[in-house]
Amino acid sequence: MAQWAGQYTGRTHRSAAADAEALLRRAIEAFRGATDEERRRKAKALVRLAERLRVVRRRLLRARADDDATLRGATGASDEVRRLDERGVAGILEEFAALDALAAAGPITPG
Repeated sequence: MAQWAGQYTGRTHRSAAADAEALLRRAIEAFRGATDEERRRKAKALVRLAERLRVVRRRLLRARADDDATLRGATGASDEVRRLDERGVAGILEEFAALDALAAAGPITPG
């Protein structure tokens, strides 16, 4: 059986998602308090953090689905993962009541 280097450290998919959510909340507070000059830069950072949270949540859902499949013998992709992918970054920003950051960020180029 392969061993994970971070085993028993308390760092799990769930804790990573909680950390990413807390970071996004702090960034939203900074965005709300920013001047007009800073808003575009902070909005871009918010969009990147929302994308990071989407990826972390996706990993959590996939790991949970894999565990369920192992325990119950079920196969197939999780509907929750599909819904998360469909919602995307806009859905996460909407969940945190920060959808205006997406418009303030303007066009985002990957990388």
